[in-house]
Amino acid sequence: MPQIPSLVSVSGSQNIFVVAVLQNLAQTHERWGELGVRKMFAAATVKGILGGVSDEQELKTYSQLAGEFEEDTESISDDGDRASISISTRRRAVLEPGDIRQIKEREDLVVHRRTPVTRVKFERIHEGPRAKEISEATKEALRKVNSHAAGS
Repeated sequence: MPQIPSLVSVSGSQNIFVVAVLQNLAQTHERWGELGVRKMFAAATVKGILGGVSDEQELKTYSQLAGEFEEDTESISDDGDRASISISTRRRAVLEPGDIRQIKEREDLVVHRRTPVTRVKFERIHEGPRAKEISEATKEALRKVNSHAAGS
């Protein structure tokens, strides 16, 4: 759909929420060009980033999205007669590109427009505490579908 970047960029103001699942930014650049990707990326209220990204530029982009924090570093100098301590502040990435590349399976980095980046874990619902209930409901639904199809 060539119009996806425009749809994503205007849909939120009309209470229409578009979910776009993209394998990587390079493929989206190839399909929709630089401007199209920027439109989608900027308009997306929530971005989810899975592990395994290996493109260096893409990892840097996500690292920049995660932001920075100030870190105090302490250094001690001793000339034999006296010691002094100095503290300096430096800015560091909240998540380095390598941290993002190594996001574990069934985890996601959630980048929301107004909140700090958050790492979340996915649970397959059919493996969780309601697994038996879901399995039984699935079997019942399949039974109904198959009995309806047999009657047609």
